[in-house]
Amino acid sequence: MTDAYLKAKKLGEKAVAAALQNGESPHLPFLGRDAFNCERVGVCDVSTDLIVGSRHERRAADFAPNFMPILDTSSELAAKWSRLYDIQLEEGIRDPVKAYEYRWKFYVEEGNKRVSVLKYLDVPTIDCDIIRVLPEEPDPAYDMFRRFFRCTRTYLFRFEKAASYEELASRLGMDLDSRWPSSVTNRLIAAYYRFRGLFKEGLPGREQESLDAFLGYLSLYPMDSLLDLSKSVLKKRILALGEDLPELAKDESIEVTDHPVEKETSLIQNIVTKITSPSYTENTPLKVAFVYRKDSGESAWAAAHEKARLEAEKSFDGRVRTFALENTQNDTETGHAIEEAISAGAHVIITVSAEDFLVTLAHAADHPEIHFCNCSLRQLQRSVLCFYPKTYEAKFLMGALAAVFSEDHKIGLLADYPLYGIISDINAFALGASFIDPNSQVFLKWATLKDSDWRTEMYKDGLNVISGHSQTKPYWTLEEQGLFLRREEGNLKLATLQINWSEYYRLILQDILDGKDNRQKKNTVPVNYWFGLSSGIVDVELSDLVPAPTKELIRVLKESIIDGRLMPFSGELHDQTGSVIPVHDVSLTTNEIIDMQWLNENIHGTIPPIDAFVDSAATLLQASGVWNN
Repeated sequence: MTDAYLKAKKLGEKAVAAALQNGESPHLPFLGRDAFNCERVGVCDVSTDLIVGSRHERRAADFAPNFMPILDTSSELAAKWSRLYDIQLEEGIRDPVKAYEYRWKFYVEEGNKRVSVLKYLDVPTIDCDIIRVLPEEPDPAYDMFRRFFRCTRTYLFRFEKAASYEELASRLGMDLDSRWPSSVTNRLIAAYYRFRGLFKEGLPGREQESLDAFLGYLSLYPMDSLLDLSKSVLKKRILALGEDLPELAKDESIEVTDHPVEKETSLIQNIVTKITSPSYTENTPLKVAFVYRKDSGESAWAAAHEKARLEAEKSFDGRVRTFALENTQNDTETGHAIEEAISAGAHVIITVSAEDFLVTLAHAADHPEIHFCNCSLRQLQRSVLCFYPKTYEAKFLMGALAAVFSEDHKIGLLADYPLYGIISDINAFALGASFIDPNSQVFLKWATLKDSDWRTEMYKDGLNVISGHSQTKPYWTLEEQGLFLRREEGNLKLATLQINWSEYYRLILQDILDGKDNRQKKNTVPVNYWFGLSSGIVDVELSDLVPAPTKELIRVLKESIIDGRLMPFSGELHDQTGSVIPVHDVSLTTNEIIDMQWLNENIHGTIPPIDAFVDSAATLLQASGVWNN
C-alpha cells in the first residue's frame, strides 16, 4: 500500500466530514436515471475540474465528494488505486475514461479510480470518451454551445449568453457552421489560458469573470496580441481595463448624470487639486483632439461638432488648443488618427461617433494619462467619459406643438436609427402629442431602411404635420428639418431641435481644467453624461409661424419639465399591444428610458430588425442599437 493512498484517503475523510457538517451527501454526486436522450461525442480532452461525479450510485459510495477514496486500506479499491498511481508515475494512464456529460458536468461510467488518482496528482485534463445527455427543457445557451463544440471540440468555453459564442467566432473571423482548423482552436485555447492567468493575477477573487473578460478583451484587441506581446505589456493593459472588461460582455445598468453638477469642495481639497493638477496656460495649453468618421464639409454630424470645437476653444482665452482629424471611416483609420493625436501631444481625445467607442476604449487602456471621451450613450466602462444629448424632453414639446397644428389628429414622425435614447425620443413625441390631443395618431417612418421611401409613404398616409430629421442631410431639403407643415407651395417650418454642442464641450473641458477627472474610478458604477433641457444643452426653437399663445404654452411645458413638475414618462403608459408599462415610482427610471424597446399605443409603425437598415449603418447599430441590451 502506497503512502499516496493514505494521504488521498485523509483528504477524502476531510471532505466527508465537511459535507456532513453542511448537511450534504458525504459521497460523490451521481447521474441517477437509466433512460436519457443522448448523443455520442467521442474522445475529448476534459478539464479535471469538470468531472464531478459517478454515473452510478453504487460507485459513488466508494469516494468522497472531492473524488478521493474513503474505503479501508485493505480493500480491493485501495490496491487497484495504488497500482494506477504507480502506472501514472511510471508511464502515464493512457486509456480514456468513459463519462456522461450533462450541461458541462461529467459523470464517470468507467474509470472512477483513474479520475481519483489524476485528481489527487492535480493533473489538469483527462481524456474522456463522452456521451452527452441532452437537456429535457430548451436551453438556448447550451444549444449554441453544442454548435460551438462541433466546431472546436473544446469544453473550455462556457458562456451564459447564447450570443457570446457567435460573438467569439466572429472575433476570430470564423462561424459556427463548420469545423475550425486545429491551428485556430489551439491558438484560441492558448490565448485564453494566458489571459486567464494574467486576469487572475491582476484581479484576484474574480476568476469566475475571466471568460466574459476575455471576450471583452477580444472586442478591443486581436487575439494574437495575447500570444505575441510581452507579459508586462499585457498585464498593464488588462489592469488598466480590469474592472471594465467583464462588463463589455454583460448587460448592466449605468449611472446617468443628466445635468452639470457643481460639487462643493473644502479649502484643503481645492489646495490639493491646484497642487496636483496640471496648470494649463496660453503658453502651455490643454491640447484637445477631435476625431470624426466623416468629412465636416459633407457630414452634418461632423460639421456640427467641428463648429462646436472652434466655438468651445474660443471660450478659454488660449488655455485650450484644439485640432481635428477627419474622415477616418473605419476602426483602423480611427485608431491611426488617435495614435497621431497622441504623437501630437494631445491631453484629451474626443471621438464623436458611437461606432468609435471600442477603439477609443482600447487606446484609453494603453494611455491612462490621457482623457478619452466618446459621444455615445449607455456604455459600461469607466476609462472613457461617454456623453450624449438628452433630447426626449424636447421631443415631447415638439409632439405637443405638432398636435396643436394637426387638424385631423394625424402626425408624421421620421426617425433615423433605433439607437439608445432614440426610442425614448419617439415615445416622448407621441406622448407630447396625446398630452394636447388624446386622439392624436403618430405615423412612424424610418429614413435609413434599405427600401425607405418615407416621403411617398407620408404622402399616401395624408400627413401634413411632420417631424423630420433633427439635422440636415445632403439629400434632404432644409424644409424637411425639424417640425414642419407640408404644403404644395413649400414646407412651413414650425420648430427645430437645438443641440448646443459647444456648451457641452465647454463643460467637459472645464472639468478637466479644474482637475476633475471625468474618467471613473475602480469599484464605481460607470457614469454617462446625458444633458438635456435643464443644462441648456438642448432646446426647441420656435418659428414666427407659431402664435404667441402657443409659444407661451410650450414655454410653460418646458419650465414644468425642467423643474420636475411634468415628466413625460409618468402616469399610466401603454404600449402598442395595450399592455401597461410598469411605472414603479413617479416616472420610469433613467435606464428604463434609455433601454426602451416598446412603442407607445398611439404610434403606427415598428422597430425594424437590424438587417433592415442600410449596410453603411451596420457598425453604428452594432455599437449602440437598442437590440444590444
